[in-house]
Formats: sequence, structure tokens, C-alpha cells
Amino acid sequence: MITWSFASTRSNQIFRGIGVANPQPVRVLNPIVMDEPEMRLSLCPGLVQAVRTNLNHGEDSVAGFSIGKVFWHRDGTPEEARRVAGVLCGKRPELGLAAGRAAIDFLDAKGIVEATLARLRVLNRVRWQRLGQPSDPFHPGKSAQATIDGRAVGIVGALHPNVEAEFGFEQPCWLFEFDLDQLLHYVPPRSIFQELSRFPAVVRDLAVVTDVDFASDEVSRFVSEWGKQVVERVVLFDQYTGAPIPAGKKNLAYSIAYRARERTLTDEEVNQLHRQLLEDLSAALPVELRR
Repeated sequence: MITWSFASTRSNQIFRGIGVANPQPVRVLNPIVMDEPEMRLSLCPGLVQAVRTNLNHGEDSVAGFSIGKVFWHRDGTPEEARRVAGVLCGKRPELGLAAGRAAIDFLDAKGIVEATLARLRVLNRVRWQRLGQPSDPFHPGKSAQATIDGRAVGIVGALHPNVEAEFGFEQPCWLFEFDLDQLLHYVPPRSIFQELSRFPAVVRDLAVVTDVDFASDEVSRFVSEWGKQVVERVVLFDQYTGAPIPAGKKNLAYSIAYRARERTLTDEEVNQLHRQLLEDLSAALPVELRR
């Protein structure tokens, strides 16, 4: 989606952008549209307006992205930076003979973001944390902030219900925006390839019970770091709340693939590795193992 670089004062009040503390909007001396007298602080307002226009014209599902510059000033010094942002609203595309079309949700938006970060080869450096400030334009319970080395580089989530109402949405609108300059800064300067292993992987499952606010990738990161030489992949394949899981808790289930590059691992070796992993995991993270 190609959107205007201009924004209304209200849009800039709602969408302050990412990665910049207290950005001040740049005013346009001779605005093309009087209702848009400032340069945009974020790409999100333009995407939201594009979705609103498409919905008004009868579309029931809209998805798009934009890459462009945002503008601000601090102490009178103008600055600009590149951002990448996307929007999803409505239902998932119907595939094949699928009868129903489920509504787009947080996992769809975050999945697109993670696939993009993986292509840039920076996903393993990103850490996620729940957004908890109700004043933000994003829903505090349905959004997450991405950081690299402690610095905020992006956000993904649903608009706050108050913002949805202000823009006239009757269904959730999912957005993400990332600091493209920062992401490119962390892209590795070269790719390193290695030969595929000729030996089979051995898969074991891991299930833990933890607080509902616990970030699931904490376990994935721990396992990957713990088993650098023998753990090929860690995949979260199930999340469950409800009986018999206590209130305020959730069950997370992971699939772990063990593989050695020089030989086939025996079941006993994998069992021993897995037992040690469970022991170290329960000691390092606030999780309870389910056996």
C-alpha cells in the first residue's frame, strides 16, 4: 500500500511511532489537505485509513504492507527513518475446499512478522514482551513488543477497542510496525551454509505448566541455547488453558528434534539428554513439568 506522508494532528497523537522517545511532529507550511497539516510519525494511520476505505467499498478482508519514511523533530532538529508496517483485517483467505473462513487473529499477524524476521536472519535475536500500557493505540492484552539487545524495534497486535471505535471498525484490526533501519543494522553481513546431516533426527515432546503471562519463547530459547550441538529445532505445537490446568495457568507443549551431525543418536542417548534438559529447564525457568 502506498500512503501519504502527511497525517492529521489526531492521527499523530494516537500513533506516536516506535523507537523514538517523545517525537515531535513536523508541521507542513502549505499542506495539500488542511486536515493533514503534519508529517506522519508512523505508517499505521495510512494503513488504517486504507483498510477503512476498502471495507467501505464492500471488501470483507483486507491485508497489506507499506515501507516508507516517518518524520519528527527534537529540539528543532528534523529527523527521519524508514519503517515497515502491515495491516490485517477480516478473515483468512479460503483455501481449497475449506468451508469456513476463520477470523484473522494475533497468531496470523505475529506469524507474518516472524517469517519476515527469519528471512532477514534476525529472528533468533528478537525477544518478545507483552505490551501493558493502556494508553497505547494497541490492545494491552493482544499485542507484543519486539526488542533486540534491549532496544524496541517493533510492535504487533490489535488496535485498542477505543481506537477501533474512533476509526469506525466493527471487527479487530491487526497491525505491525518495525524500525527497518534497525532491523537491517542487525542483519548478518554474510550467510554461512553447512551440509545437511545424513543421520535421522529423534523427536521428543516437552510439556510444561506456567503462568498465563509467561512468554512461550523463553522455553524455546533456553532449549536452543542448552542444546546447541544436538538440538536441531524446537517447535511450540500446543497451548491450552482450562481444566485440569489451574486457573491463571496454561499448558505449553513443545516438540524437540535431537540430531547429531556425525552419527545416529541412540534412544538411550536421547533419553538421557532429554532427562537432563528437563532437569535444567525446571531449575532455570518458572515452569512445572508435565510427565
